[in-house]
Amino acid sequence: MEFCTSGHIGESEILRMRQSKGEYVLPLDVVMTVLLRSNRRYYDSDASVIKNICHIEEKDDRPSYFSRILLLAYLRSIFTEPGPNGVKGYRSLGQIVDALAPYGLRFSVIKREIFYLTKANCVLAESLREDNLDECDLFKIGPVGFVHLELMGVAEYWAAIAEDTSFVDIGIARRIADRIGLRETHYSHGVGLQNGLAALNYLMSVREHVAAESETLLASSHFRQLVDFEHGVDALGRKSRQVQSGIWYEAEERFLPGTTLEGVIVNVVENLGLFVEIASGLTGLLHKSRLVGGKVDPAMHTIGGNLTVTVVKVEPENRRISLSLEARRSGRLKKNR
Repeated sequence: MEFCTSGHIGESEILRMRQSKGEYVLPLDVVMTVLLRSNRRYYDSDASVIKNICHIEEKDDRPSYFSRILLLAYLRSIFTEPGPNGVKGYRSLGQIVDALAPYGLRFSVIKREIFYLTKANCVLAESLREDNLDECDLFKIGPVGFVHLELMGVAEYWAAIAEDTSFVDIGIARRIADRIGLRETHYSHGVGLQNGLAALNYLMSVREHVAAESETLLASSHFRQLVDFEHGVDALGRKSRQVQSGIWYEAEERFLPGTTLEGVIVNVVENLGLFVEIASGLTGLLHKSRLVGGKVDPAMHTIGGNLTVTVVKVEPENRRISLSLEARRSGRLKKNR
């Protein structure tokens, strides 16, 4: 009943179900929106049946985005191994701490998060309790925990957790906030793709930093294997291909204003400027007003020439990228051979 009355199933979807006499199957993105947000407009991990496993607790001495992922991934990795009681998959809190403390997680954090995940049914306690847990309990990953790890391969999950994750980079937070502030486009495929990419790209950059630190300190680090975002990369890649103009929505997060890169001139229009390909399928306009002297120079600006440009603005809705010359190398070209 909560699913049906969530408010996220539009009139058109209800009409299709009625016309098909219940045989119409709701699209995955609609189902995920309902499951993730219930009767709320914005995703809230604590209020949802689906939790944000990239949650960060800012009050911790060493805040980590990866505490919940590490817990679930570790318990999954030993799921078929006998535990202290002889039953496969179970580990004591002490054993879990010994396995994850080398990755920078404090005892208090591991204890708090494993109790949280147990109440969320992601982790099962041998005592079958969800409350009044203590350090003597044994824990193993449950079916819900497996599902949460699999959700990292669903684009809509990344779009949702972007709404309930803290970012050190204020620019990312502002872009996400601006997109979800518009009710008309909040749940559109383009906004979901952009926000999912913003969250994933940011967390991948943090992951690389933590992984490098771990590999420097530990003789044998399994951090990269435990915190694996490849399914998320694949999911958002598929979403980009499915969404009309998906490559353009993806470009808004890949090529932020100020990004400098090498492009190839693919067209020269004397009264307009240069069309420069900055990635496969993405061509931007370097307007003649931004060229040296304010005009196209046929001797310098030839098709096939390489040019260092800076992104000024990406407009995915209009399939348009505005470029300028990179200041330090203005006008320098080299011919492709």
